[in-house]
Parts: sequence; C-alpha cells; structure tokens
Amino acid sequence: MWGVGTLLRGAARGARVQVSSFFATGPRQPDGTFYEFRTYTIKPAKMKDFLELTNTNIHLRTAHSKLVGYWTPELGGLNKVLHVWKYGMHSIPS
Repeated sequence: MWGVGTLLRGAARGARVQVSSFFATGPRQPDGTFYEFRTYTIKPAKMKDFLELTNTNIHLRTAHSKLVGYWTPELGGLNKVLHVWKYGMHSIPS
C-alpha cells in the first residue's frame, strides 16, 4: 500500500511530511475489516502546500483503500493531519 507521504514525496520535498504515529484496530475483524489511524506532522509554513498536494493526489491513495476520515485541527497545533483508512474485502472502491 502507498501512504500519503509516499505519494507526495518528491512533489513536496520542502514539506517534510513526518508520520508521527499510526495504529490499527488490531487483528482483522470477523468480516475482514481493518482500520488504520495515521497522524502526520507538517511544518506549519508548508501546511497549505501539503493540503493542496493531498487534494490533487488523494485519488492515487484511495484507489487502494477507503478513506474513512480526514481531519486538520482548527485550534492548538495547526500542523497536524489525521487520517483513518479502512481495509478489507470490501474496502477497494469499484
């Protein structure tokens, strides 16, 4: 699978995307579903560039799994991006 950081690498060399944490729901659920939670830390001055590149290239990532959630904070540390991805038998878009 390709992560957003991998897809944007090269196009956003100055953004210095860092995956600061990710975790998943553990073993696959009985129906084969698996969720992955990711937190990205972006240099504050590069947040606009990161969001523009994500908007342009997210289709490359969603071809492999379903994007369940995508958040950026409005208060506090404004240089974080959180993603939730769903994997499993029914996660690949048709």
